[in-house]
Amino acid sequence: MNSIWIIWAVNLLFQNFAFTFVSRARSSGSLRRHVVAAVMSNFAYIFQLSIMLGPMMAYMTGKHGVLAQVGVGLYYTAFTVTGSVVAHSWALKTEKGKGAVGANDKYVQISREEWAELQQSISELRLRATRAA
Repeated sequence: MNSIWIIWAVNLLFQNFAFTFVSRARSSGSLRRHVVAAVMSNFAYIFQLSIMLGPMMAYMTGKHGVLAQVGVGLYYTAFTVTGSVVAHSWALKTEKGKGAVGANDKYVQISREEWAELQQSISELRLRATRAA
């Protein structure tokens, strides 16, 4: 297998990881997270252009036949989808505080654990109020 296929696969994974990361970072309250994600995304994009407009162009335009052209489309899709899903999974595990999607200084965020504790406290207060009445 020509090494360009491996390089392309790795870059496709990285590209969509970065695209998903920048999209989520843009929706967070963290400028630092957004800067890191934007640098990754733009680096991946320019590198991707050099591959697609270079060695992969013949495949994408069908110069190696329709079957090879369809194969390249499937290859591209498989690796970009995988990169995006892996990034989303990683983000769900690592986002917190201002780096979480939807984080904003204007609105309070509460974790599921904190919400459960609050609900428990409210239930206990209602029970006490009912007994006192």
